[in-house]
This record gives sequence, C-alpha cells and structure tokens, in this order.
Amino acid sequence: MKKKILCLHVISMLGGAFILSAQTPLVNNLCYDEAFTERLSVVGDVDLPALGILDKLKFRKKEYIKNHHEYFNSAGNAVHDVHFASHENMFPAWYTHPSTIRSDESGIKAYFAEQNEYLPDGWTGGLKGETVHGAYVEASKTKTDGRYLAQEYSEQAFKAYEAWNEKVDMEGFLPRFAFSYPSWRELKSFQDDGYDVYISQDIIQVQDTSINLVWDIAEKIFARQHFEAGSIAKTVKTHYEYNSLFQEDLIQRVITVTPGFF
Repeated sequence: MKKKILCLHVISMLGGAFILSAQTPLVNNLCYDEAFTERLSVVGDVDLPALGILDKLKFRKKEYIKNHHEYFNSAGNAVHDVHFASHENMFPAWYTHPSTIRSDESGIKAYFAEQNEYLPDGWTGGLKGETVHGAYVEASKTKTDGRYLAQEYSEQAFKAYEAWNEKVDMEGFLPRFAFSYPSWRELKSFQDDGYDVYISQDIIQVQDTSINLVWDIAEKIFARQHFEAGSIAKTVKTHYEYNSLFQEDLIQRVITVTPGFF
C-alpha cells in the first residue's frame, strides 16, 4: 500500500539590510537572506525494511541559505544577484552549483568559483565552451578565478525582465515583499471571470474548482491552494510580520506543502 507523503518546503526571509536612498523614498538597494528547508512528513505507517536506498535518501532534510542583492547598475537597470552561502544535502557530489547567479539586462551569468574533483579539469564546462544553455567564459586569464556560464534571455524571459525593470524603477524593490490584498475593482474582476468571492471583516476569499486564495487580513497571511481532480495538489502559505523600519508588513516565511505518494 502506498503511503501518503507530505513534502514541506519552508522558506524564511532572514534578517537582511534594506537600504533607503536619501534622494528618493523608493527602496533602490535591497539585501536579504533566504533560508530554504525541505523535509518529508509521512501520513501513516512506513514499512522501513521495504524502503530502498533512494527512498531513504528522500527523507534527508535539505537546506540552503542564499544571500540576495537587488540594485540598479551604472546603466540604471535592475540587477538581481544570488549568492549561495551554504547548503546541505541539496546536490550530489558530482554536481557543482554556481557560487553566484546574476540577472541583468544582458541575460544571466552563473559564476562557478569552486573546482570539483569529479569534473574534467575540475571546472564546470571543462570540456565544453558552448552548450545548448549558453557559453562558458573564463572570468580571467587564470582559471583560479573560475568560470561563468553566460545565457541570453529568451524572448519571453526578456519581456519578463523588462516588466520587472520598469516596475522596480517606478516602485523600488520593496513592494513585492509587502502584504497586500485585492481592491474592490480586482475582486469584481474575479467575479466577472466566474470565481466565487467571499468577504468578511478580516478575510477575503476567492475560489473556483482549481484554486482557492485566502487573504487573512488580521493575521497577515496569504494562502493559496491548488486542486487537481478535486484533491489538494499544493498549499502555499506566506506569513508576514511588521517591520518597524519601513512600517510595512513584510514576508517572514513561506511554507509549501505538497502531498504525494510512493
């Protein structure tokens, strides 16, 4: 008999530095940490002797911490840097993940600062200069400085970058981390599209057969549930906490629960 498995993904936005420009009220330089934890929770009894080695590996807790930095470069375009600070049980030994990933107007550069004994000549892309994903480039004349994989945006990805760039240019980097809920006009649009809308003093709920959206205004929680064939396929809860510096309710943690079987 297959056992029901709950896969829990917890993302916590740890204490970061939100830098406010003196010339503008917009937050135009934003630093924050992201801590990710994944673990399995079993609903029902488990026949341990029947578990194979790959099944047992699924129960290992996975963790990583990433440092994020969002800012404008000298050309006035938005940049998002992601630095991998630490990780545990996230990647196999033969895989080297980038130490830094940078997204800007030119595309994406994944920087590899560490060598790996399992790879040809120790570097990711050691035997290839070109791949279907992009081109590997030496960071300098000496390999000790590492390499990076340069990837151009697809047409769709570039449009997404342009939209983000335009939005943060007008609003700064902070709004997408702040708690908000639909306006009356947006709720009317949901109704016109066939969604059921429920409103009380502290709760707003929008749902149909495939999705359920709940804004808990009192507790500052946004929850969304996705349904497949009448069953919950995924639940995501975003919790917000008040930040006295900016007088805003900002994301503190995101919890994702995905039921599954094996």
